[in-house]
Amino acid sequence: MFTNHLRRVRRYSDVYSFSISYRMKHSMRSLFRPSSIIHDSNPTSGNGKSDGSSHTTCKSLRLMTDLGLIQPTSAGTYHLLPLGLKSLEKLTNTIDHFMMGIGGQKIQMPTLTFSSLWKKSGRLAECESELMKMTDRENREYILSPTHEEAVCDLINNTNISYKQLPLRLYQITNKFRDELRPRFGLLRGREFLMKDLYTFDKSEKDGKITYDEVNTAYSALFDYIGVNWIKARGSGGTIGGSVSHEFHFLSSAGEDRIQICQQCSEIFNEELVLHRSSTTSAELDTLECLNCGSKEFMSHVAIEVGHSFLLGTKYTKPLNATFVNFSGKSQSLEMGCYGLGVSRILASVIEVLSTNTDIRWPLPLVPYSIAIIPPKNGSKEEQYVGDLPEVLVNYLNQILPNDVLVDDRSEFTIGRRFKDLKMLGIPYVIVLGKRLMEKPRIIELHDVYGDIVTDLTMDQVFNYCCDLKSKWKMI
Repeated sequence: MFTNHLRRVRRYSDVYSFSISYRMKHSMRSLFRPSSIIHDSNPTSGNGKSDGSSHTTCKSLRLMTDLGLIQPTSAGTYHLLPLGLKSLEKLTNTIDHFMMGIGGQKIQMPTLTFSSLWKKSGRLAECESELMKMTDRENREYILSPTHEEAVCDLINNTNISYKQLPLRLYQITNKFRDELRPRFGLLRGREFLMKDLYTFDKSEKDGKITYDEVNTAYSALFDYIGVNWIKARGSGGTIGGSVSHEFHFLSSAGEDRIQICQQCSEIFNEELVLHRSSTTSAELDTLECLNCGSKEFMSHVAIEVGHSFLLGTKYTKPLNATFVNFSGKSQSLEMGCYGLGVSRILASVIEVLSTNTDIRWPLPLVPYSIAIIPPKNGSKEEQYVGDLPEVLVNYLNQILPNDVLVDDRSEFTIGRRFKDLKMLGIPYVIVLGKRLMEKPRIIELHDVYGDIVTDLTMDQVFNYCCDLKSKWKMI
């Protein structure tokens, strides 16, 4: 098996040079990974460099900047660097999969939206303090969109939709903007962020509720697949509005939401929902009552909101004239829903929830590289035994895990130093080509980093092991 594969690899190498596939494409030496050390900016903690805000930092921001996944540019805005972007692209591909699974059609709307559309919906004055605006040379005012409810209704208004085309589910994954007063915690609350926003249109309130349930089910499946513990809670409509709203959260002390779980009926809701409806202040939590059963006994959790669903009815479609032609041939307002996922926030949140203080830990579907290879150190005894083994491993494993194999080719460093770096980056599996290469048969160490398990394998066993890994991960 190994000999036959080696022949295939050599034929492959005749067409694609090893220097490109191995040394330049996915290697630690060529990886652009500048770091910007971020310390806690709380005056009581000893101070240091902050992300440009006046708040303390958090684990995800510190790890992502220290290890070169992102780099701050100004308060609330960040460069996404290759490692961070690679994980983000895996996340967006995963979201595409689940959205298309419920009939979502991907579109892309302009970042700039006419302010006049927001005036029609009534949101311009309500949200003015958080909107980023600009005026063109003809003195027309635009908004750098934080959401696109108005814009998508304007799109629908310029079409002639029949009831036969419904339900209609349009989504996009694009950058959004919000003039946050106090941006903080890196990608958890920034002024520019990546969001998936889905807008649904149905012919009746009943159909709208069916769509609402289907999208929430898809969200649940998405978060199950990602593999981070999550919680769904009733939420407030806030400035977006609607008759029904649910939120999806990761439990974390870095969050800004407080989730209450009723100890009597197990109802889960965002504290804001009760405060908004009862005019209760956050200092009067002992007066909170469960909306479902009236109980005052709760278990409280701090959480990061990563998704939100809104059943909007005709809140936007009526003022913006988003209609369809019904069965009787008459124009009728569409029933609308909107569903958001904070894509860049999810990326930071999984790091916040899963990582240690020194090492990133990824859910396997989002890890930038599934496996890394460490060749021997220059000048070591085992170097003369390695031959073209790294090349063979890279090309073969890329057939199993395409573009998911990283080589740490910084051979001037010890194996231990390189292993530590890969562990900090959260690479879950590391192949070490060390002293046991001198044995017959040659033995390769495969480290399960998250499980802290080392397995000694022959070459054929490595290939079989990685095939088994891929089948266990059920990667999309």
